[in-house]
Amino acid sequence: MPNTLTRTPKQSFTSTMNFYSRMVDHDTDWVLGNNNDIFKLGGDGDLTAGDTETADLGTTAAGIMRVMWFIAPFDMTITDVTGGFQDDDMITHPALPPNYAGIWAIEGFSTAGSTPGSNTSTQTFVLKYITTGVYQANGYLSGWAWHDSSPSCSLTAGDAVFAGTYIPRSATNDDGTLTMTLCAEKD
Repeated sequence: MPNTLTRTPKQSFTSTMNFYSRMVDHDTDWVLGNNNDIFKLGGDGDLTAGDTETADLGTTAAGIMRVMWFIAPFDMTITDVTGGFQDDDMITHPALPPNYAGIWAIEGFSTAGSTPGSNTSTQTFVLKYITTGVYQANGYLSGWAWHDSSPSCSLTAGDAVFAGTYIPRSATNDDGTLTMTLCAEKD
């Protein structure tokens, strides 16, 4: 009888997040968005993967939870990220930094198993992925988009994942849109 080898197929994960709000207020901060809502995270100058920001769930729980994208279902390596953004104030301004999009995570946010666990107090957000910075000359008349097939990013089962933008152009409420899709493989 010949030996047979059965190979388990690699598990994969794909998720898309779409966001639109008339209330986007960047003010040189990271803004997380989802479900037509925003949470102003902060992070003036946090432009490197691994940078961190904190937020207190005791005072901002509704805002943070409304914009959560997903909980990582298993340890994964992100293999591809695509996205696009448009804001009504994205105009070239040499004195300010360029525009970015990124993925933030609260590591170990969820509890394993079917019983939900509670989280309280201050949580730390980690910048897991960031695009290259871009300037845009035509404001709301155009948008920018990307597809990255080598993002060098990973998530651990239980991480709470968020998508956001860093557009240091305005301190007033703007129309802003963001869409992001990521594909990943189980580690």
